[in-house]
Amino acid sequence: MPPTPVIFKTNHRAKFDDLDLNGHMNTNRYGSYFMENRFEGHREHFGLDIKHIMQLPFAIYTKKFSIEFYRPILADSEFTIVSHVSEYKGETAIVEAEMLNHKEVRTASCTMILVCIDKSTMKPSDWPDTFINRFFSEKSDALGARTLKPSMPLACSGESRLYQPPLTYRQIAWVGK
Repeated sequence: MPPTPVIFKTNHRAKFDDLDLNGHMNTNRYGSYFMENRFEGHREHFGLDIKHIMQLPFAIYTKKFSIEFYRPILADSEFTIVSHVSEYKGETAIVEAEMLNHKEVRTASCTMILVCIDKSTMKPSDWPDTFINRFFSEKSDALGARTLKPSMPLACSGESRLYQPPLTYRQIAWVGK
């Protein structure tokens, strides 16, 4: 059985500054929350705060970032973001994320295509195994039965490391503090 992706989970509340004139969270704020989920996850699960991320010999660049909107987040609403690395090959990794309202109804989903850049050459390089392997766990835990959408295949030749979705949160490991 292939390893299961480690899930990053963060909780948020729509602030006044996030809102548009209709009292909905402004479209441009969704991306910020999805990215914040990834950085918070690095800190909580791996001890990688901004200082340590900046000291890595590689940088993580966003190649593509897409969001699908399903329902609005309203003023002062609480919401949760869950994300995981669904696939990687060479220098490319795909992150899938969902934003859930307080009733655990999906309000938006996000797909990020990330690229590993070697800081010494400023060219794409394969993800170091010691880094990318942190995003997968042999453990699984009993969780809610929410199904993740299937992963996008990587647009490159050769065999990718794709973990046969759809997975449910029951099958995915929560690696806590």
